[in-house]
Amino acid sequence: SDRFVIAMPAEIASFVVVKTTPDRGHPIFHMYFKPNKTFLLSAQQQSMSIGCNYLISRDRVPAKGKNFIGKVRGNFQGD
Repeated sequence: SDRFVIAMPAEIASFVVVKTTPDRGHPIFHMYFKPNKTFLLSAQQQSMSIGCNYLISRDRVPAKGKNFIGKVRGNFQGD
């Protein structure tokens, strides 16, 4: 039932995506709301997947749990 709501127009709101690389594994992408540097979500490519599958979570280290949001799949063309 939790929802992300932004109360300002899209042209004013801005986000920052930061890429970090752990010692082993795929990079983790963190998204922050720029005005007050609030953490929004993170994404990491799944290691045992064919193609480009990302796990999206509200935790700083993406994992399936109570803060799991979903999965996103991209293809070669970026669709």
